[in-house]
Amino acid sequence: MIKVFLIDKTGHSEAFCGPGMIRLLDEINLTRNVRKASANIGLSYSKAWKLLRLAEECAGFPLIERRQGGAGGGSATLSEKGIRFLEKYHALFEKCQASVEQIFAEIWTE
Repeated sequence: MIKVFLIDKTGHSEAFCGPGMIRLLDEINLTRNVRKASANIGLSYSKAWKLLRLAEECAGFPLIERRQGGAGGGSATLSEKGIRFLEKYHALFEKCQASVEQIFAEIWTE
């Protein structure tokens, strides 16, 4: 998997998006619920929210839209920017994987 890092002017870097975050966003997209999504990937609900807050802070935009629930519970959907972010991450991963496979074949083919 690929991790996305933010690098500040001093050269300090911090990972804000990796495999766990992407799995969480994919599950939120499927379940429309942070609690269900976190349970499906074996992540505590509080850890899921911690990851979401950090990712949104680093990205500078909301990744999900929240709707507080009443008797039926709340929901969460990916924001438009969250959907684009997830699509771009998956596209980057696919291109990187294809490149690695091509390079591997060039080096290891006799």
